[in-house]
Amino acid sequence: MKVLRFNQDASCCAVAFSGSSLSIYNCDPFGKCFELENGSNSSREDLRSYNAHTSSEDPPNFVIEMLFSTSLVVIVDKNQGLQKSKKLKVVNTKRKSTICELTFPHEIVDVVMNRKRMCILLSSDQIFIYDISCMKLLQTIDVLEDKLKDVVHRQALPPPSHTLPDVKLALSSDDRSILCYTAYSHSTSDSYLLNDVVIFDALNVTPINYLNTVHKGNITCLTVNHDGKLVATASEKGTIVRVFHTGADSDFDSNDPLFHEFRRGTRPCEIYGMKFDPQSSKLGVIGGTDTIHIFKLEKGRDIEDSPSASASSLMDNKFSRESSKQLASFISKKVMSKIPSQNLTRDFAHIKVKDSIQHFIGFPEEFPGQVYVASDDGQFQIFNLPSMGGECMLVKSSRFTI
Repeated sequence: MKVLRFNQDASCCAVAFSGSSLSIYNCDPFGKCFELENGSNSSREDLRSYNAHTSSEDPPNFVIEMLFSTSLVVIVDKNQGLQKSKKLKVVNTKRKSTICELTFPHEIVDVVMNRKRMCILLSSDQIFIYDISCMKLLQTIDVLEDKLKDVVHRQALPPPSHTLPDVKLALSSDDRSILCYTAYSHSTSDSYLLNDVVIFDALNVTPINYLNTVHKGNITCLTVNHDGKLVATASEKGTIVRVFHTGADSDFDSNDPLFHEFRRGTRPCEIYGMKFDPQSSKLGVIGGTDTIHIFKLEKGRDIEDSPSASASSLMDNKFSRESSKQLASFISKKVMSKIPSQNLTRDFAHIKVKDSIQHFIGFPEEFPGQVYVASDDGQFQIFNLPSMGGECMLVKSSRFTI
């Protein structure tokens, strides 16, 4: 079994038991609410393609994005070869019918969505932004092309001759639709490091801010909070987690966008999941260890209390007049020079898990004192967050069933 993801308010969780079976579960009360059997609805041609590209030992490979607890679900079935990996389906789960299909020139890597916008990331490092109300394409962002144009302009670096790191993206769940995605560094050294973050207003289709060199290495995980005002990042080393002001709909010091810095541990670790709670008071971090860390965001430094700066408003005004392809011309000062290196905050709470399997977490909007954990071994667990910190208490355990 493979856990795919929680929806935006952690009321549902999607799992796949095989390459032909996809299920969505309600979290409370726990139970299956939707099941899609691809094999029973496929044509003979699809089934021949499926048999040619998969085996019983292959793990299920879907990309799915749910729209809160509505019947609208986006599904990409990557189990049937490259051509199917380029096709996206918008499905009505109540009617079990496909509303529309979109086909892209390259493999779909990820999809993020809210009630206003849908953003699709391709393996070619392109991001397609759609108006979800009419499925109209609003913008195409080419992350790698922006980097290559910068290289050609400076004539300092050759085109890449090796495999590049994967672009990551996240979209705020509220209607303002703040999109955050990783970008290649524009420094003259570290030629193709993916350690910058672009803040983009997907609702009005305009860039907002640019965070330069937020880690020394490539960013491998990022997440944005509900209203798009905070973005959290982790690098391939995985020892430090940083939270930044995005500059969306607020004033902040553009020379010091760092909001919080946390130490996950001292040993390197791949961080593959991060999640803000709905109140933006906590940040859950999951990596390849036996501990899920939950960090507390101090209310004394929340985004509304951060100092204002005229440089920020000037930057926003420039961005409003320029297209996204000119984004690199307005990068902020390097963040790394402003980041403290000592006295980093440790986790507020933690959950002990098996380190041999993957886990995903959700902070239920309806139950702010709880955290959900779904695991690839078929377990769904509910934990209470300790009021004074420490280990979270298991209060309920269920299992996903075929």
